Amino acid sequence: MTISEAIRDLDEAAESIIEHDSHGWAELPASQRTALYRQLQEIQRKLALADAPFFRAHEKDMPLSSQRQISYLKRVFAMPHREAKARLESFHRLDHEPDNRDDNADQAPKPEYMPHVREAVRAGTLGYDAVATVDRAIRALPSSAQDRVTSECDDTIAEIAKSNGPDAMGQISTYLRDLVGADDPYTHEDRQRKRSFTLSPQAEDGMSSFRGLATPEFAAGLQRLFADYAKPGDLQGGAAEGDGPEASSAGDPLADERTPEQRRHDALEACLFAGFARKDSSAKDRASQPLRPRRGTTTIVATARLEDVLTQRGKAITDTGTHLDVEGLIARTDCTDFYVQLLDLRGATLYLGRSTRLASMEQYLALVGEELLSSAPGSSAMAAYCHIHHVDGWKHGGETNLDNLTFASPYHHGTVDDDRSNPNRWHTERPGPGSDDRVLWIPPEHVDPDRVPRSNKHPTSQLSGRARARTGGVGGSSG
Repeated sequence: MTISEAIRDLDEAAESIIEHDSHGWAELPASQRTALYRQLQEIQRKLALADAPFFRAHEKDMPLSSQRQISYLKRVFAMPHREAKARLESFHRLDHEPDNRDDNADQAPKPEYMPHVREAVRAGTLGYDAVATVDRAIRALPSSAQDRVTSECDDTIAEIAKSNGPDAMGQISTYLRDLVGADDPYTHEDRQRKRSFTLSPQAEDGMSSFRGLATPEFAAGLQRLFADYAKPGDLQGGAAEGDGPEASSAGDPLADERTPEQRRHDALEACLFAGFARKDSSAKDRASQPLRPRRGTTTIVATARLEDVLTQRGKAITDTGTHLDVEGLIARTDCTDFYVQLLDLRGATLYLGRSTRLASMEQYLALVGEELLSSAPGSSAMAAYCHIHHVDGWKHGGETNLDNLTFASPYHHGTVDDDRSNPNRWHTERPGPGSDDRVLWIPPEHVDPDRVPRSNKHPTSQLSGRARARTGGVGGSSG
């Protein structure tokens, strides 16, 4: 079949698909409908592999400079600027043909070529936009490290994409910089110079808009605020009593009709007025009452290498996923209390245990140091947004000890069968001796008929204390 015939057949197939209205889809069982639509998305993503041979064959008819090539694609093929740029960036990572095309069979592809990433595209896991994100992350590294990272991390990046999806590629940059020990290209002074906040005049309806750039420290504080007070039900129904995990969630989450944007607005408003309120204030308005934190702390929880804390260099990452300079974290005037957690060579914490049902604040902090985010495969939920799950179920004798606890996103937590009797739900179990994982997740049969154990391969998990220990780092956390 020629390329002309293949494209003609593709066009006819597309016309056939779009002829089916919602009734045609509705006739299918939900599971089949979901599977077919997923297959349709995979087909669209794998077509990115058609770019490379076209650009190769057409290069003599295109301008030489990359900027003019982008303009050419926009003009000739009606591509948006962002798409044209991304397709050219992904081309270099997917082009498997030799750099010097001749009859020499020993000619190798360009050093930018990533065969495992190409296979991920062929499988429909990644599209051109995700590959372009990987390309930008690698090109942001020192030039001397780019070829090495390309060859050594190709399979790792493809595995992350397979287990966590294309969105995880947006988090790959920090992981790669940490891997090669590259310095942050931006200084504290750079960020201080760029910080800004502007509140617009009131519009006719009395509302104001705002825009600006937040420093990492400010962003970390906002993320912590939203994690504690911007969930469904938060700040509704009056102040909650006690210091437990639900102290800030007095309202009924199911009855909360606010959008996520509205909940964040209300959290910021409550924080502002709680800061202005007098301690003896008798105000009945919930937004004017002192805020009670979700897990008993209003501090920022961050994890970093012990050597970076001692030298005040390097990066820390918070339990909401914000990256901070260690120097700036320590230098903050309100950072008066430290929780220091030392990890052994396997990245495991000194034993902590309780015989109660709820995990303690100390165990939460220890889990931040070891795991940093949800251990569920494919999850990107940071610790602050997670539930603490008993690997061996509490009702079956699983103790509330650190080695039996793990972070799980609310979604994944709700899919676990603690009885381990339902093959259509996820099971969790502790790995055997010698494993690098803290917990293994056993998928349901409809996800994997063989139920092969999985763990989370998200790039942010590679910054946890346990992952750093595997690569020779030393972990510690501070809050």
